[in-house]
Amino acid sequence: MALILLYTGVLMVSLPWLKTTIIVAKDSRTSITQVTNLSEVRDIPFKRVDPPTLNQVLLSKPNDQSAIGEIQIADLNIALPIFAGLDSTQLIYGVGSMYPDRNLKKANLVLLGHHLGAQELLFGNLVNARKGQEIQLSYLGKYYDYVIDQKQVVDEKDLAELAAAEKPQLTLVTCDSPDYTTKRVIVKANLVKQSSDKTKQVMKINETKFLKKKQQINLKRIVLPLFLLVLGLISVTYLIIKKI
Repeated sequence: MALILLYTGVLMVSLPWLKTTIIVAKDSRTSITQVTNLSEVRDIPFKRVDPPTLNQVLLSKPNDQSAIGEIQIADLNIALPIFAGLDSTQLIYGVGSMYPDRNLKKANLVLLGHHLGAQELLFGNLVNARKGQEIQLSYLGKYYDYVIDQKQVVDEKDLAELAAAEKPQLTLVTCDSPDYTTKRVIVKANLVKQSSDKTKQVMKINETKFLKKKQQINLKRIVLPLFLLVLGLISVTYLIIKKI
């Protein structure tokens, strides 16, 4: 009986860790290709997005592994594929473009991502965004440089920040907390320039850095905690059996 209670308690306490661990593990094994035309995307979903449950994470697999771009924020260790539309499954692997057909040279590009409690996952570190930080973006085969102008927290019903703008902007959206919340963190960035070779080179250099960071995250989020968990369970189980 004592062992059953022990294992049940450990499982309940470990649920948040299990969810982030599975996401990290799946992300490292998922291959996502980038396309240069929206017509190459099989389906552009537009669904309600909620924080994923453990079961959704376990069963998740990108419906369409074709991304339309990538966003990099080196100062925040963010490097994520951009998917067309909004879909809970795809947002386990990257961010969604709410209006994927908007012209980046003229309009407001809106990207949504999850905040699941771990800063190194998805948009978890977006809450630490600061004015002046640079953003590199690849989108449908073209490259763009942005600079963060402001960050604010708004109510989830405040849709004004998502509307089309008179000047080219990038709007990043995530929850202000990993728990249930009606507040959203909004980060606004202004387009500095549309470039190609230079931004492409910067993003390639960053990819090497982000790869090393991912390896560190795998060690931090999977290998070491799993080892400590198993070691702890074995030790406590041994002590309980010994007393019995």
